[in-house]
Amino acid sequence: MERRRHSLLRGGCLVLLTVQTSALILVMRHSLRSSRFIPSSVVVTVEVVKLALAFLIELFTGHTSHPSAVFRALRYDFLRNKSQVLALAIPAFLYAIQNNMSYFALARLSAVSFQVLQQLKILTTALMAGWLMGKEISRQHWVALLLLTSGVIFVQLSNVSGKQNGAAGNSEAWMGFLAMLANSLSSGFAGIYFERLMKSASFPLRKPSLRRTISVIIQVDKPTRSVWIQSIELGVFGLLFSVMMAIWNDGSVIIQNGFFSGYDKMALLVVGMQACGGILVAMVVRYADSILKAFATSASIVLSSFITFGLLGQKVAPSFLMGATLVVLSVYIYAKADRLQMDVKRQ
Repeated sequence: MERRRHSLLRGGCLVLLTVQTSALILVMRHSLRSSRFIPSSVVVTVEVVKLALAFLIELFTGHTSHPSAVFRALRYDFLRNKSQVLALAIPAFLYAIQNNMSYFALARLSAVSFQVLQQLKILTTALMAGWLMGKEISRQHWVALLLLTSGVIFVQLSNVSGKQNGAAGNSEAWMGFLAMLANSLSSGFAGIYFERLMKSASFPLRKPSLRRTISVIIQVDKPTRSVWIQSIELGVFGLLFSVMMAIWNDGSVIIQNGFFSGYDKMALLVVGMQACGGILVAMVVRYADSILKAFATSASIVLSSFITFGLLGQKVAPSFLMGATLVVLSVYIYAKADRLQMDVKRQ
């Protein structure tokens, strides 16, 4: 019975992740065209909702069964575990940049191209893991990364050649691509940094200069805090940086028109879907392995392509079809190589 329940949870989480990933990108792309909200304000609102969700989950599932106990745990961490808490500021800052850059890129790329190019984070995360931590990259990993790079090149070529506005259109497509590249680089570093921060007593880096720099910022023991308490602390920094970026980018517009200017049902849907996405990913990590997660990612790309090209009637370029196929294949091969590597370590 327990095994069947676990299988149902795993299958349900994967289906939800596939639908949510596809739907979120399409809804975000549509909302940028149909609504007039300020993207940086939506990023701030998402952070507030994520903080509230993490607080509620900690309240009902953690060791702290009363709101005052949650605040006491947070106060204790900020006073007694300053180094651990402050260390979360770095990934929070990078995630805030990524969230804002996503809207910038999505305004210049089609939804399905955005989703394919988003897989660049697999490449940058692998390179960061190898460069900063000396993690071994197997032959299968390199094959997958080569296929991924080739696929991304094909997709970007289809974006540029598919523009009908001449040099201006090409410029927009390249700006979208560069934004996705910057997003992937920050995602790769933030992911490796956060992983080591959560799992290790120290932060061993291959590069001495980086080790010296980061060791000044963090000196951590093995974490004993609740994952949701850590999520709240990460969210506090994320909210702070998101507010700063909203003021920097759109401060005058927000003052003139109001923070919630242009919010409609579509904007609220984007906020809800983005806020719930992180929790859904955590559930997938809990109940599924990397292969099944890769299937969900690949299926979401196929689903987005079907909606964009099949139901919406947009023309598909042969170069895009080739690129998307290579990216889907690379995601599967990379995940399979990851599982083989883990099986070898267990033996």
